[in-house]
Amino acid sequence: MTVQDLWLRYLAVGGHADLFDIDAHLHGVAPLSTFEGDVLAHALNERLAEVYRASCIPFRLPGPDADSADTPSVVAGLLDSFLTPDAVDTPAEHGDRADPAGAPGPD
Repeated sequence: MTVQDLWLRYLAVGGHADLFDIDAHLHGVAPLSTFEGDVLAHALNERLAEVYRASCIPFRLPGPDADSADTPSVVAGLLDSFLTPDAVDTPAEHGDRADPAGAPGPD
């Protein structure tokens, strides 16, 4: 990314400094106001997010024509593990110390 590209992004998100001021700030020659520095940081963070997203490995999701019997369902497995009776913490497991809502009673 060039300084000019960064400056255009900076202007697009509300910055008001000129290209010379941004270049001087990046080289440590001149400070920006707190607000202008925050806007510049926002512009840089947006670009970093774009670069990061571009380098992420995409998930391999099954298409609409995929055979669901051959496709493992991670979400269904997680839901099953959370919804089985063994995974539910009931008041009976706490004896007399639990209230009817399932929260432990005072000791």
